[in-house]
Amino acid sequence: MLSSLSYSDRPALSIAQAARVLAPGGQLVAVTLHRHRHAAEVARYDHKNLGLEVDELAAMAQQSGLTVDLCAITSRERQPPQHQILTLHAHKAGVPA
Repeated sequence: MLSSLSYSDRPALSIAQAARVLAPGGQLVAVTLHRHRHAAEVARYDHKNLGLEVDELAAMAQQSGLTVDLCAITSRERQPPQHQILTLHAHKAGVPA
């Protein structure tokens, strides 16, 4: 899920739906913006939210039945407004078919 959560007004539902269709042992990787205060950027790019907090994204995955392997800020954009990038790696229990 590359940047798709920025365009969702219900990111928890997006994570839940992705988790629902994952096969046992399947992996989910999501990359989105960390929470920010740049409302003008949201409007400019038609984003639906101001990003997510680390704990918030991890909780969405856990509440969807996934085991979180990583949920952290993994980089920062070099150009203003220098958004921080949040990466989630999670998996669904079970053995791949």
